[in-house]
Amino acid sequence: MTDLLSAREPSLSEPKVIFVVGMHRSGTSVLAHTINLMGAFLGDDQELVPPDPSINPAGFWERADIVAEHDRFLQSSGFAWATVANFAIEHIDEERRHALAAGLRGIVGRMAHAGSTLVIKDPRLCLVLPVWNEFVEAPAHVVVVRDPRKVAASLMAAFPNSFTTDFLLALWQKYMQSALFALAGKRVLFVSYARMLRDGESEYRRICSGLNELGVGGLSAFNADGLRGVLDCKLDRSKPSPHARLDEHQQRLFDWLRQRCESRGLVDVTDLPAMPSPDSILGELEKVRATCMRNGWNMATRRGAATVQPQMAQMA
Repeated sequence: MTDLLSAREPSLSEPKVIFVVGMHRSGTSVLAHTINLMGAFLGDDQELVPPDPSINPAGFWERADIVAEHDRFLQSSGFAWATVANFAIEHIDEERRHALAAGLRGIVGRMAHAGSTLVIKDPRLCLVLPVWNEFVEAPAHVVVVRDPRKVAASLMAAFPNSFTTDFLLALWQKYMQSALFALAGKRVLFVSYARMLRDGESEYRRICSGLNELGVGGLSAFNADGLRGVLDCKLDRSKPSPHARLDEHQQRLFDWLRQRCESRGLVDVTDLPAMPSPDSILGELEKVRATCMRNGWNMATRRGAATVQPQMAQMA
């Protein structure tokens, strides 16, 4: 994305921005809420995506305007959050990337009036992080890691009869590979979702220390009562399907991520595991889903139900 450099505005020197990076259903909401408890500003209640009783009853802890900007960018380029086969941000035309950067810069400018440290969370950051990194100066990146088999199980529970396990594992791989490519060469804090729930106090202190090392100052001290209300082992209730199996590349990627979560502090993102893109797997199922939606729509219209909307179209 070097072409964006010549057209960008001066970098933001304030406020300090913390990016929470991770796949959908990986624990990004819990981590963003935790960092918010430390004193980082995320948004006023009316600015956040509202909780969903069946998916995230405690809230998503992400701004609706940022999610809308990300979705608008993906859709204008022919993609969506779960339709990302062959997505590569460097292949998206410059005009669309500039439009996204302008929209995001405006949101950050409005957020800056409310606090000196901001936390920004949306799983789509995995895909669009290079645009953010072009105009936010020295952000702090925190990557949350969860067993991809549990990620797949959680997504299948949230969107029943919409995906296959193999597709969701490939989608996890696509998101994490995209994020790591954008983070290559940077110092990053990796956080285990399972450890956050199992040993919250210890992981909280590790996060505080890592953020401080990344230049984030002024965060509050440990808040046992507040943390207890956020970190609950019952949140890790997703049970992988018996047939859920990582292929050799996904296992290598998960092992690499877990090892970084074991570090006492920050990690330089180097020596990324070499592996092919999962685009062919993603593309195959995307075509099947598109065909099923078309056929379902044709059957519905033939039966005179022209107002019926294919459910899966809303999910993608």
